[in-house]
Amino acid sequence: MRRACRIMFPLLCIFFFSSCLKSSDVKHVKFVMIDYLYGRGDELNTFNDTFIKRFDGNVKIKIKLRLFETDQDEIIHKAIAINYFQMPDTLSFSNENLGELNLQGKSRTDLHFLRIKYKNLDKKIVWLGTLPYNNSTYKGLYELTALIRDAVESKPEYKALPGVNSGLVQYYFGIVKLLLSDK
Repeated sequence: MRRACRIMFPLLCIFFFSSCLKSSDVKHVKFVMIDYLYGRGDELNTFNDTFIKRFDGNVKIKIKLRLFETDQDEIIHKAIAINYFQMPDTLSFSNENLGELNLQGKSRTDLHFLRIKYKNLDKKIVWLGTLPYNNSTYKGLYELTALIRDAVESKPEYKALPGVNSGLVQYYFGIVKLLLSDK
């Protein structure tokens, strides 16, 4: 009996701890998917686990980025709290009608969209202009988008990106100008 315990106990420990190791190896689970275009044309796309950082000109850097489960949980709770899935599909905070909008000549900072997919809910809202924080109707949407940006900007992958005025970006701009200039 004692010998059986000496053999069984270590085997049970190995089995138990190996199952714990397997469960901790699981990557972050995606249960909320987001596609969010904002700012200078930066885009978070958790459908593809990517983030695109755009700089002046046509310079962009694409990285792999995933949101943690806690981030997704906060985002979906905020979206449900502000009735995101019942909001209109288009919003305009400028004098132009989004339905008649000609995007040629518009800067990337004018057009924004946010798509959130959660379970059987899938909603995309497009807007032109800056969300007004002081408007009670859109304050929740403003806070939701700020929550998403904060989640992105807290990730080490995002922090590793060069700043807009960094030497690396200036170097890229120099190469692009050289390639586009007439020789």
